[in-house]
Amino acid sequence: MRFVYFAPADIDLPRVDRQCIVSFCAALARSGVDLELVGLRIKTMPEEPQAEHPLSLYPIEVRFPTRLVRVPVTQTSPGWWVAVNRLVVHSVYAFAEVMRGRRQPLCLFTKTYSTALALLLGRRIARRPPVVVFEAHVPPRNAVQRWVLRHVDRVVANTHALAGELADAWDIPSERILGTHQGVDLELIDSQRLTRSEARSRLGISEERSLVVYTGKIYEGYGEVEYLLEVAQRALGDERFLFLLVGGRHDHVARLRDRCARDGLANVVMTGFVPPTEVPAYQFAADVLVLYYPSGLALNAYRSPGKLFEYMASGRPIVSVDLPVLREVLTDECASFVEADSPEALWSAIQELVDAPERAERMGSAALERVRDFTWDRRATRIMNFVSAARDWEMACEPAPNQR
Repeated sequence: MRFVYFAPADIDLPRVDRQCIVSFCAALARSGVDLELVGLRIKTMPEEPQAEHPLSLYPIEVRFPTRLVRVPVTQTSPGWWVAVNRLVVHSVYAFAEVMRGRRQPLCLFTKTYSTALALLLGRRIARRPPVVVFEAHVPPRNAVQRWVLRHVDRVVANTHALAGELADAWDIPSERILGTHQGVDLELIDSQRLTRSEARSRLGISEERSLVVYTGKIYEGYGEVEYLLEVAQRALGDERFLFLLVGGRHDHVARLRDRCARDGLANVVMTGFVPPTEVPAYQFAADVLVLYYPSGLALNAYRSPGKLFEYMASGRPIVSVDLPVLREVLTDECASFVEADSPEALWSAIQELVDAPERAERMGSAALERVRDFTWDRRATRIMNFVSAARDWEMACEPAPNQR
């Protein structure tokens, strides 16, 4: 079976969303799938990490073929220009792929609606029609997107909540939908595993401090960051606590550092961008890991954040906002749930875990055990089994009737 993954954009910027794509593709390649990733190569800011090949930026042990096309796009280009270049690259490559006349079954995988539409239209002229699979993270927003979901061969929904909604509210046949969360490369994490003391020694952080760690998006106005800064303000009277925010673009982090200096938040440290290969050390060093989205966001019903599984794999205790979709993964045994939009409740939950180290240890161990069901390898196996069972899969191996 040949599997072509059409990436939504570039993989030059090693952010969490790109890391999820690369890790999933690595798991497919590890399982023996004939895989190729197709994406864009863009011009990034000088401050961003650079590599001769973007895969070098990611913590993967298995390399796989890529077709990365250099396009006139920069890191700050408008979304519409990125979309135009993406559609051209994906369409040209897909046309060449389906017209190649391979004997093996062909699966075309995307999570971009414009690409999926092009694939559906293009397969009408294919000698051997490919199976088209779409990965959905939110419900369709218009009639065109709904049409795409109803006509692709398979839909991979990012959560079980979304899978159920697509079947119940959008009339997508349930047998064509698979609900499966993101994952983590647990073997790789295990190979890097450090004790709390070892991680702090490596990072130069005192063992006397109670370390609250957040890894992920960081910019001014982002809800999780704003709430953490509010909690840090409340914690100023307790010298035990240090808040460590890991990640972020250099200019965004610079503005937030200036703000913390103005507000006297000496208990907040922002690292700026950290290569994905180095992020686990910060998570291993934590006394508490925080996942705290604000309310009122439509995405909250369908979240499957990559950092959640990294947090769980670290074996450290988690304080999480209480969202039904997150309870598809987390349980009361492996996380402390907190109501949304309450810095006071978040601060109380953090203090309770720090003051109860035995409970925190049990919680971290439970999270580590639980995440074994959410590895990239297991996700890849589920999806490939699901794709292989697609209706008319055998027909995808035969020439179309009018081309025999």
